[in-house]
Order: sequence, then C-alpha cells, then structure tokens
Amino acid sequence: MYLINASPTIYIPWSIIKTFLDGDTATKVQFYKNQTPSNLFKHTHPSQVEEKFGGTAENTSGSWYIPKLSLY
Repeated sequence: MYLINASPTIYIPWSIIKTFLDGDTATKVQFYKNQTPSNLFKHTHPSQVEEKFGGTAENTSGSWYIPKLSLY
C-alpha cells in the first residue's frame, strides 16, 4: 500500500503498530511525503494513478460515492 502525503494522525500510530508486525508485512505499507513515489509504477499502471500523483488518470475532485437513502 502506498500512502502519499498522509497526515501525522495516520503515520504516527503506524510507526508504533509496525513494530509488532512481521518485517515482510510492515514493508508492504509505504509512506511518502513527495507527490510521486519512484517505485509506485512498479506495481501500478500510470493510467490507474491520478495526474496529481504522477500518473495519467484524470484528477478527481469528488469523494467516495455514498448513495442517498430514502426513508419513504
């Protein structure tokens, strides 16, 4: 998993939790402060990554889709 520009509220707990995990498992989660991690494209195609992160996919401005639930 690649976490790009993650906030300290995620990174700090992870730095504690990873000490209890197997080394191979801990290396599968990587945090990056820069916009384009160099090894990201070893595992993904540029068309699957937004332009703002160095890929060729269109940047999205929305959030996750949450359907409206009707009570009636």
